[in-house]
Amino acid sequence: AIKLEQATIAYEAAKAAYDLKVNPGDAQTAQLKAQLTQAELQLALAEKPVTETDRQMVEKQIELAEAAVEMAAIQVDEATIRAPRAGTLAELYVTAGQMVGPQVPAGKLVSDDIELVFKLEESRLPEVKVGQNASLRVSAWPDTDFPAVVTRIAATADAHSHTFAVTVAPLDKEGLLRSGMFAKLALLVEEHPNALLVPQSAIVKNADGQAMVYVTNADNQVEQRSVALGLTQDDQVEILSGLTEGDLVVTVGQADLEDGAKVEVVR
Repeated sequence: AIKLEQATIAYEAAKAAYDLKVNPGDAQTAQLKAQLTQAELQLALAEKPVTETDRQMVEKQIELAEAAVEMAAIQVDEATIRAPRAGTLAELYVTAGQMVGPQVPAGKLVSDDIELVFKLEESRLPEVKVGQNASLRVSAWPDTDFPAVVTRIAATADAHSHTFAVTVAPLDKEGLLRSGMFAKLALLVEEHPNALLVPQSAIVKNADGQAMVYVTNADNQVEQRSVALGLTQDDQVEILSGLTEGDLVVTVGQADLEDGAKVEVVR
């Protein structure tokens, strides 16, 4: 037998849920209404004595109400749009009450996992590998380097550009990067600790194409030296030989200099 107290509590809970959401066209409301009907029948059955025939009739109505609850739950499930993956809804293409078909896009979902894809020439393919470290910058935060790692290299070249798509995943703990941004990427090809660097503007070429720099001495005279160049990074170039740490290198006006010329040192 159904206890009156239990039936009353069930009825009040169902009615409260229904009263909170009254929208005739809502599948969730239909489910709540069916639950309310079920609770009403159970309450009526518990409140007063009934004949066996009446009891069977009410129990049948309860079964129908339970079936209606199950059907409404199915409708709620079918009416719920679920994203295929985790992310942020960047744009919504539909509005409440709008009639849409199964092929109509509901919105634009942007993945929370930002990726950068760039094109790599075939000749430079040996320089890049999965797991390689990189860093990138965007114009919105020009002084911020976002560490990144190469996650994927295309197995085949693009049919038109004959380049390979390389995917890089940046580390963005603060969520500053946004889909659609343009970025400047730097790949870590080699590491040379304690490398000797000079500005690229200090390098000049002689008639034979040899890289040269002008170094000032204690008398503020310049001496032309040939140098061997290594890796470059931004506006800096590595000097493999020809200079030592502490040498004063001319970075402006080298085109008008010659060996032994006097200069004014401006630091």
